[in-house]
Amino acid sequence: MPQHLNTEDIAERIAHRTAFSPADVIGVLYALTDAIATEAQEGNIINLQPLGRFATSKRKEIVLTYTPGQRIKTKLI
Repeated sequence: MPQHLNTEDIAERIAHRTAFSPADVIGVLYALTDAIATEAQEGNIINLQPLGRFATSKRKEIVLTYTPGQRIKTKLI
């Protein structure tokens, strides 16, 4: 059965693999979220390899599309 992971869970997992604390990782995730939202709102395409690509399209509402990077695609196979 799949687990439901939250920000803190992912931050702990990243912290165990790096020299960063969980608080540092959470800070970076929030900063990344703000940066993606700001750039997407401007209509920019955000290409964060190996994470993936974020792009917006405007229909009746704004849709943010995520396309996983090759590293993620490879690990999902």
